Amino acid sequence: MSLRNDISIGKTIRELRQKRGLAQIELSKRTGIDPRTLAAIEKGRIITPSLSSLKQIAASLDIPLKDLFGKAEADGREAFFLGNQRGEYLLEWPRQRFRIISYLPRFSPLFAGKIVLENRGQCDSKTLPFTGPVFIQIIFGKLTFCLEGKEYFLKEGQHVSFDGRLSYTLQNSALREATALIVTHPSLATA
Repeated sequence: MSLRNDISIGKTIRELRQKRGLAQIELSKRTGIDPRTLAAIEKGRIITPSLSSLKQIAASLDIPLKDLFGKAEADGREAFFLGNQRGEYLLEWPRQRFRIISYLPRFSPLFAGKIVLENRGQCDSKTLPFTGPVFIQIIFGKLTFCLEGKEYFLKEGQHVSFDGRLSYTLQNSALREATALIVTHPSLATA
């Protein structure tokens, strides 16, 4: 899955116009753009307005053109997300006896969640390959972490950070489940 890219320049123009207390017809007069064209831009029927129209609109809204694009891009992404401990989605590997609960939505470029390894659960670079940096912190229990053949025993509160392209194994040999926070970039969902 890839990052959502739904920039709406029209929505941004409408919000800025309303914020400044301008009626659509008033902005139309200031810019010299036909009112029907301006309405079509704001409603998203014209997805890619001409650069000259955007320059006129930005000038009439007293905002630099680059800021108009920047605001539209920021509004097209989730600028704020409120989640809970249940997470947004679950990934499971029953044969390897582990599951991952994501705290962030699938379209996030970053992955943050928790990995839960059952007794004898094991996660490794073949099962769960990463392409960038990885951070893992033990929340409950103890885990054995092996990186490029070197073994580390991790207990609650300890963490590791490593290049996800390296060969690794994360294993739970305890009788109870072990849980760890996991943060990666790029997200597991974009892989």
